[in-house]
Amino acid sequence: MLSRMKNFSRGFIALITLSLTACGSGEEAVVDEVHTIVEPTQSLDEVRMLTVPAPLQIASVLRNLKAPYDYAITATPHNVDNLHSSNERALNLGIYIVDAGYSGLNEDYARSSEIFKKCLELSDLLGISLEESDNLMARFEDNRENVDSMSYIILETYDRAGIYFAKHDKEALALTIMCGLMVESIYFSSLYEGYDQDNSFYAMFTQEKVYLENLIFLMDRFSDDETMVANQAILK
Repeated sequence: MLSRMKNFSRGFIALITLSLTACGSGEEAVVDEVHTIVEPTQSLDEVRMLTVPAPLQIASVLRNLKAPYDYAITATPHNVDNLHSSNERALNLGIYIVDAGYSGLNEDYARSSEIFKKCLELSDLLGISLEESDNLMARFEDNRENVDSMSYIILETYDRAGIYFAKHDKEALALTIMCGLMVESIYFSSLYEGYDQDNSFYAMFTQEKVYLENLIFLMDRFSDDETMVANQAILK
């Protein structure tokens, strides 16, 4: 497991909402996405709306702040065959999705492609039903210098993974991907904490705290799963 992790329900996915918006021509693209989970409460007549980590949020905030890019903070892609458990694969998939977006939004196209390829390899190992990986990789390569298209492909891949896990009753793995995504987002935030021009980081940290609390709340459903308890401890 990456050293950065040391730094910091049934029917659980009823809805994932994803939106992608961009500025008009001549302006830098802005990617914004919202992921919402509708969680049943103890009362059958009530639901709890929970926002959870979104793949490109931290990369978008840093880009909008014109924060300096540093490829060295992205995770070095592993040989995925060395990740033997589904938990390790799902955690690293969450991390790599953030890194692919961060590299791509900062126009490090080679790095972004390298990492996105690992995302697809991990998706295959986890049994996620995507379109043929070769075709998806080709789409990414063809569009990697178009920020809007590249971002959409990353978000589409993440969204499909969540839907697949919900459909096949594997919500714990979906939460584990979110856990990896949350860890990487917090890691990035900690490195850029002093780079704040308009209190954007204060707003982002406040939002990340909400995401963190919501993710821990969702993980409580799996308190009898030792792996999930360990993942939850990472976030705490």
